Amino acid sequence: MTDGSSSGGAPVASISEPMTEPGLLADVYRARFDGKIAYRRQVWTALVATLFAPRLGNPKRVLDLAAGYGDFINNVTADAKFAIDLNPDAKVHLDADVELFAIDATTPWPIPAGSLDAVFTS
Repeated sequence: MTDGSSSGGAPVASISEPMTEPGLLADVYRARFDGKIAYRRQVWTALVATLFAPRLGNPKRVLDLAAGYGDFINNVTADAKFAIDLNPDAKVHLDADVELFAIDATTPWPIPAGSLDAVFTS
């Protein structure tokens, strides 16, 4: 359920309900990120290179949970990269080497248990 108001013009979900309606998610992401995509890419490229990559080492399989526009997962080096997000626009922003699972993150993941080297969320 939405109350139809927000400072950016996009509808907002009530705090007591999970935001799972794909159209609403797309509106919220667009209101937050459109016009800032190039800047966010620069920031995340630097964050991953200087902060996260040294801590990850050489992971084989990485999952970005609630990946959004793929700011983290697009910048990680791994043999297999996965993203989970319900936003229908996510696939447009993810690099070709990222496999998207458009599912609710609270449901079972279609990735074998114990097969990931790292799971990231922000």
